[in-house]
Amino acid sequence: GTTLANLLLNRGELDAARDVLAQFESTGAPHILVALAAIACKQGRIDDADRFVTRAIAHAPRHVLARLTAARIADVRGYPKAAHMQLEAAYSFAPTIPEVLARIDAMRMRDEADALFEKGDMKAALAILVAALKHDPEDPLIHLRLAKALERFGDAQRAKESRARAFTLAPSLNA
Repeated sequence: GTTLANLLLNRGELDAARDVLAQFESTGAPHILVALAAIACKQGRIDDADRFVTRAIAHAPRHVLARLTAARIADVRGYPKAAHMQLEAAYSFAPTIPEVLARIDAMRMRDEADALFEKGDMKAALAILVAALKHDPEDPLIHLRLAKALERFGDAQRAKESRARAFTLAPSLNA
């Protein structure tokens, strides 16, 4: 079942993958719940995503992928402190996993870019956001901030592309 779900996910068939995984939801297996959370997040069903990942963490508090997923959900919901907390928890359990380190670096860089925006230093903010994308290309908030910076520089086409990428990664941001 989970192999079929992974194949469907790789083909972009989120509904079909969700249907396959839903058959195993009652087991409470964290990897099933995390996969369902990720699918729900990609479909813009952020409340469902949060419920799935919360259950996964309740079953397996040290599940790193659950913590990474919870961080993304918190970020998309507008709770950066909760996102930081989830990333720090993932780091405390798995300090050598590259994705954990990359996500922490990207979030730190995003915060740094925000501070530069506040100061009016758009050029430096843009450079940091581009670098942050190399650490976490799946962060929709980096893409949104990049769109804002590109608009300020008059690059409407690339700003539109960045915004579209953000909404593809997290449809709930476009609600």
